[in-house]
Amino acid sequence: MIDHFDDKLLKFIYLLTREQSYLNSIDASSHLSKFKFRVTDRTIRRWINFLKTKGFQYFPSPKYDSLGLDYSVVILFGVRDEKIFDIIPYDMYIDKVMSFSRYEHAFVGYYTIPFGNEGRFSKFWKRAKELGIIDDYILMNSKAATFLFSPFHKIIKNGIITFDEITEKDNEYFIRLLEKNINYIPAKEIHPAVRKNPFLVPVMLEYYRKHISSIGVWREIKRKLGNKVWTNYLDKFNKNPTDGRGVFAVQQILRQLKNNPDFVQQIRVIYDMVYTAHNISMVYVYMKLKHLEDVVSLTRKLSKSAVHMNISLPKDNSQKEVLIYIVTNNKHIVNIMGTCLEFARSKPQVFINDFNYSKKFWTEERFGLDYPKLFDPLSCKWRYNHNAYMKKLEKLAH
Repeated sequence: MIDHFDDKLLKFIYLLTREQSYLNSIDASSHLSKFKFRVTDRTIRRWINFLKTKGFQYFPSPKYDSLGLDYSVVILFGVRDEKIFDIIPYDMYIDKVMSFSRYEHAFVGYYTIPFGNEGRFSKFWKRAKELGIIDDYILMNSKAATFLFSPFHKIIKNGIITFDEITEKDNEYFIRLLEKNINYIPAKEIHPAVRKNPFLVPVMLEYYRKHISSIGVWREIKRKLGNKVWTNYLDKFNKNPTDGRGVFAVQQILRQLKNNPDFVQQIRVIYDMVYTAHNISMVYVYMKLKHLEDVVSLTRKLSKSAVHMNISLPKDNSQKEVLIYIVTNNKHIVNIMGTCLEFARSKPQVFINDFNYSKKFWTEERFGLDYPKLFDPLSCKWRYNHNAYMKKLEKLAH
């Protein structure tokens, strides 16, 4: 019987995040040996099968701007009707939170919006406020979040979170990623490789938040697209469509994506058992910095009190605003607040995640994007029906 907080298992999960590529069991065994952690591919397969039963997800974090999508984060106050989240079908992640600053519930929503629609997206929330569906909102046009993972095996001991053993060196890999992402300029046009082969889109989206084989990816794509997978994506195989050819096409895409920084920002893991720790807290901090570059020093300090962090940077660096999500323990919340105040240009807004309530929004439909309805492979454009969304908003208000 494997203990879900076993040190070796936690170290294995952590080291998976220290590699740009999505690894199979053989590749993972080779990767781990670089850290003097020797595990056979057979053991890795056994661990993965066990982890899947405990809410484990291991996947490449896409750069959606390469697929023609911008990032936006919206913080909503005084939401009268949660059906508002069902209107725009580009919400990837919704959390219900409690605002320390305003002493009221709020929601944090992460969206990917088709290029050229940021203005209309902003008008949607402005109109929602005018109609009284929400009291107020903060809208942040952002880059893809940078994810930082602390060594799980050092900070989770028998289901208790402690940061006594963590050092700055432990997180330097992710600090370097953050430094790189500060200077990253998001794409303004869909990537030429997608125009050449739109099949990149369903393959990438099927890998998001999943540990899945190429055969599994093909089955999901075929189930969702039906015969359109041949007529709209794989027309060269249309005369003789077979599952073997479909799997081959998926594997071709995966070879193209491997070690390709144009499409994959980093590798992520989610392990639900972390959130069962007895003293865990999940905190959002929205703040404006004196200098955007300060986010590096800020993250270094905060990471000493973090199981993991998500750092959303502004799309336009002149905005100097960041949204940081920190998984920590109860003891370190005060330290985190003090550190944020040290770097803030104005008073930060702090939120505690209502984890149990938020889980109702964490569905595959939201995480994966409904590409059969939203993406047109012939024009390589995403459908964004602003007028329809506004009509639904008006209807919701009455």
